[in-house]
Amino acid sequence: MTPEDPGIEPYDATAITAFENALEEFTDELNRLHINHAAPSYATIAAASVRPT
Repeated sequence: MTPEDPGIEPYDATAITAFENALEEFTDELNRLHINHAAPSYATIAAASVRPT
């Protein structure tokens, strides 16, 4: 690796596809959780979330 050639592919179709699939699965699961818990408002969700101290 050198500054001229960092050894990183600028376009990695496999990595991009894996990321997009994982993101879609994550959002699907969030939607399922939201619906399964009577679709609380985002204010209710925020109020129930744990905040770092």
